[in-house]
Amino acid sequence: MRAARNSYLTSVMGQMRLESAMLTAKTIRIAGRPARAIAEHGRLIESIAKKYAAAGEQVIRAHILSALEDRIRSDSHGTPWTE
Repeated sequence: MRAARNSYLTSVMGQMRLESAMLTAKTIRIAGRPARAIAEHGRLIESIAKKYAAAGEQVIRAHILSALEDRIRSDSHGTPWTE
């Protein structure tokens, strides 16, 4: 981002980091979510290592949707937090 010297890009990426951190903080304590996230991250790392861009894109999209679905489910079912 620094190399691009684009203040808009820097601002957008900063906002995305903030939103990602907030979602992580809200999902990390949902029962079963950490194990699912680790598996999803593993699939993403594997896609990156093999330079499978399309597969990596699908994996990250599925990961984000999975986190959002867990968050919605936890809100609608009385928040099944882990202790």
